[in-house]
Amino acid sequence: MIVQYECQTTDTFFLTAFERHWKQRRIDKYITAVIRVGVTALLLGAVATALQREWGLAFASVCLSALFLSRRSLNRLVLLKNVRKSPYYNEVTKTSLTDDEFLSESSKSSEKANWNAFTRAICFSDGILLYQGPNIFHWLPNSALVEGSTPEQAASVIRERVSDYRQIF
Repeated sequence: MIVQYECQTTDTFFLTAFERHWKQRRIDKYITAVIRVGVTALLLGAVATALQREWGLAFASVCLSALFLSRRSLNRLVLLKNVRKSPYYNEVTKTSLTDDEFLSESSKSSEKANWNAFTRAICFSDGILLYQGPNIFHWLPNSALVEGSTPEQAASVIRERVSDYRQIF
């Protein structure tokens, strides 16, 4: 069975791929919890200093809290800035999943890998994230499936060949 994808690597493609990847990192959950506690402490400190009419310190605490709360937005801006500099930006990538291998081709690159090169696969409602180690991944959105290929076929091929397969819906 051959499952084929044809992806246009745009801003939306990269943002979706990295957001899915970030959600899989366990440390991100702990960092988020620590930041929430820190922001709460800073805001309580701002209220306390405002009550004592220390306006400069209160303003600094509020600004620092806003900076911490906007870290995801800042990450997206930095990601988009870097992605737009990439030679693969706005490339059309054709990916094929067969029983034997994973093949990805664009006008600037080609990658061919056996299934044992993939360490983990995570199936979302809108696509599949294939990992080749802790930080190297391929995002295969369902919207990029070529006519004749279905998300169920792709999930079936990957489920049979990648040992650590998970579904998140």
